[in-house]
Amino acid sequence: MDPMPTDLHTSLNTCAAPLNSLNAAQLNPGAAALAKINAALR
Repeated sequence: MDPMPTDLHTSLNTCAAPLNSLNAAQLNPGAAALAKINAALR
């Protein structure tokens, strides 16, 4: 057992707001970030 456990949201570096409360502009990482992700998956 880890004596100092961390919260999953902290480990995953997620935002504090529920994702369903964010608008499209906040959820879209932008073309450059998407291109980088797609390149990594090739």
